[in-house]
Amino acid sequence: MFMWEAYQIFVQIQTAERQKLIFPFRDRRGPAGTSNRHLDSNGRETDKPLNYVEFMLRTLSKPSNLEPPPAITEPSSQGDLQRAQKELADNRVYNFKGTVSLSTISPKLAELEEKASTFISGRGGGSGGGGSGSKGDSESDADKHIRFIRTVSQKVAAVKDDRHLITIGDVSDRLGRAEDISRRIVALRKGQTNNWLVRELSSDQGWNLQEADPNKKGEYRSTVVMAEADTDVPGMPRYQAVDFPRTFAANTEKIKGKGLTTWDKFMAWGEELGNRNAITGGPANTDNNVLHWEEIKPWESFWDKCAVPAI
Repeated sequence: MFMWEAYQIFVQIQTAERQKLIFPFRDRRGPAGTSNRHLDSNGRETDKPLNYVEFMLRTLSKPSNLEPPPAITEPSSQGDLQRAQKELADNRVYNFKGTVSLSTISPKLAELEEKASTFISGRGGGSGGGGSGSKGDSESDADKHIRFIRTVSQKVAAVKDDRHLITIGDVSDRLGRAEDISRRIVALRKGQTNNWLVRELSSDQGWNLQEADPNKKGEYRSTVVMAEADTDVPGMPRYQAVDFPRTFAANTEKIKGKGLTTWDKFMAWGEELGNRNAITGGPANTDNNVLHWEEIKPWESFWDKCAVPAI
């Protein structure tokens, strides 16, 4: 949904033909519905941008004229985001919950980065000499996905600060929805991180913060002290957050054995989990910890000043 709002912003500012970041126009020689152009009522390709249904089908790497078309409509306001999200999530004909193929949605990403001389990839720093932040074919799909999200979010954020651009069409409304969607993404990802952390601390394969359950012979119960927290995302369930001071008090020796000698060091470790640059002591990050952290960062910094020129 964020990509849809970004796409609509870009085509209004640059035109559908000139914007190259999200579903750029492709050659007309391929099968109908694969050129990223809107099809008219007779199935003929036009020079107009994709509509909502066509766009969502293309995110699945499917032709935009695939039958039957999904019964979905774009959000009309920030208050309509929950309805539109649920409509996509509950669709039984098409799976809109997967990861979008970057080769489909942004085939020109590397080329656009090459033109952006100050591009910063976020994975080990920029190139220094004005070259691309891309790492070529050896780079993982996860790396490329993070770079793409960062590039799109930075470009949309740059629009927000331009007094002229925000007056074009319904760009201002779409910026509002994009901001709200990015906030929801961060909140949900943080909720997932907290739920994982509770399981990791409690598990005998993890930190083993547990004790014999006096009410169930031969079973164990977690000694992680938790508090329910709200994502503030409409329609989404609450999650379990670690109460670090009380958990430390209940498991002091075990946690000290991990190199975290006070509750505030324990909390700093938990809050910076996945940050490869953090100096917190305690167990090292896993690759999954790092990936999760870096997937959140582009959304958190959505409205930060952009180091990347518009591309």
